Amino acid sequence: MLLFFKIDCPHCHRQLASTERFAQQYDGQGLQVIALSRADHEDLRPHPYSFKVLIDQSQAMVGRFGRVMVPTVALVDEAGVIRYIRSGVQSFEKDQNIVEAFMRGELNDQAHRTVRLDHDRYKGL
Repeated sequence: MLLFFKIDCPHCHRQLASTERFAQQYDGQGLQVIALSRADHEDLRPHPYSFKVLIDQSQAMVGRFGRVMVPTVALVDEAGVIRYIRSGVQSFEKDQNIVEAFMRGELNDQAHRTVRLDHDRYKGL
């Protein structure tokens, strides 16, 4: 699960809280959660989340997804194929069915774009 967000976006804060629930509930079950901010901010240090938060100041990752509104959640499989992507805030409960279908490998007819997630290129907090 990849979350694009901005620290000064109130909708993003609601999505970050929901994303934290996913990180905690699915810990050890194969769901890796990463949040990607467009800019560094003092409020991200130390970040209060159990998942990795990366900074994409050059917006290189955003460019791989095309134009991205915030918040945006993408589910990317191990091969780098985007299986689901959506913008805006949704409740944990609404996203949970989609995440569970993704984890079962049932989102095979979704976005079909391939992205490479190279963690070393981004600044981690």
